[in-house]
Amino acid sequence: MLLFSLPVFLISMITTADGFIIVRLFIGVSLCTFVCCQFWIGSMFNVRIVGTANALGAGWGNMGGGATAIIMPAIQVGIASGGVSTWASWRWAFFVPGGIFILTGIIIYMFGEVSSGYCKPACCWYT
Repeated sequence: MLLFSLPVFLISMITTADGFIIVRLFIGVSLCTFVCCQFWIGSMFNVRIVGTANALGAGWGNMGGGATAIIMPAIQVGIASGGVSTWASWRWAFFVPGGIFILTGIIIYMFGEVSSGYCKPACCWYT
């Protein structure tokens, strides 16, 4: 997630169709974390409830896409109401999801645990 926060920031600087296609390709690759999430959930839960856990994870992922379709224009309007032009405010709005990518990546790095039992020192407070 930390690596793929860069294309999210870069999309605000694109001025050509080719640049847009390339950056969107990398953003699309970053969204494959959904598949990783489904695998991760499958390895963390008991066989009796793994289907429910996967469904909840998928539902939250789909809800995030819908929320983004509502929140991003609202962020843009908020920035534009502060006196920034509509063109520039849409570009500035992309710094919000880029920041969220970085924050989420740091949280996962600090507190994530893999199924082999290995965990980073920040998440091993219970051992």
